[in-house]
Amino acid sequence: MSEIDEQFKATAEQINAKLKEAAEAIQQAKLLAHSVGLTTGLIYTQWTEEKLQWHQKDNGQKKLSAEELEAKCDELQEKLELIDVSYLETALGGAGWSTSSSYC
Repeated sequence: MSEIDEQFKATAEQINAKLKEAAEAIQQAKLLAHSVGLTTGLIYTQWTEEKLQWHQKDNGQKKLSAEELEAKCDELQEKLELIDVSYLETALGGAGWSTSSSYC
């Protein structure tokens, strides 16, 4: 193996370690969110309403009425707007990932 290949392999190992750290940090953020009742994710998406209904069903609760669902979605959106994912999205974009579908 050439010296360049050996250097790349060593750098790739460092990159992998940093990506693992980032994944662990995101997992910790998710656990923090769950601890305060945010179970649909860290951003408000077009699927949030469905996730709320699934969560209700999974917990043996009755399906929310349209009014209850709208109120719950409004409350959730307000809370999720306090979570700033812009740094994460910028970093991911700079590393080659597309975050354009994050809100779909």
